[in-house]
Amino acid sequence: LLCLLLQEDTEGTGFGVSPVTVADFTVQALILAALQQAFPEDTFIAEESSAQLLSSSQGTVAAVVEAVHAFADSNSHAYGDSVEGSELQTRVCEALDLGTTGVTKPSARTWVLDPIDGTKGFVRGEQFAVA
Repeated sequence: LLCLLLQEDTEGTGFGVSPVTVADFTVQALILAALQQAFPEDTFIAEESSAQLLSSSQGTVAAVVEAVHAFADSNSHAYGDSVEGSELQTRVCEALDLGTTGVTKPSARTWVLDPIDGTKGFVRGEQFAVA
């Protein structure tokens, strides 16, 4: 549902041969923060990074932070109701970068996330998947 709500906001970056949208960043930040809260010993491999987000336009950064704030569970340690502004942006970046922990430190279980598989289809309003 989140992806569908963000589907019209196709602003993002053009890294590599595949676009990266506000939805890619938002979905990854929300899912990895929730998984990390539920499974703190696990590691993750995911596509997007804070470096990618911060090198995109300010409009993209603001849209991602706003979307995370709008869709985050108020019980989330990462994005609770009292987290706002630059602190929220910092926490979004930290959550995005959880996607490198599966590469840098071994653990018994590693999750692999593709926030939106088929971003080009997503941008066109066609098929995509959260995988």
